[in-house]
Amino acid sequence: MNKIKELRSDLGITRKRLAEHVGCTPSAIGHYENGRRTPDITVCRTIVSAFGELGAEFTLDDIFPPLKGKKRHAS
Repeated sequence: MNKIKELRSDLGITRKRLAEHVGCTPSAIGHYENGRRTPDITVCRTIVSAFGELGAEFTLDDIFPPLKGKKRHAS
């Protein structure tokens, strides 16, 4: 699960304002926040950049924490 909603709310940023910086609709932001849709890596990076444009400094892992308990297999 991501932390978009938590961080956005803590900063007082509306879905509409974040969406304008991301280049998507406010409903898309809502879908990402509620887990109905999963952003691809490009959109994830755009969301991180959008928070930066809005004055917040977050890393990709701050907004999209790595899943705990998942082991990665070497190929």
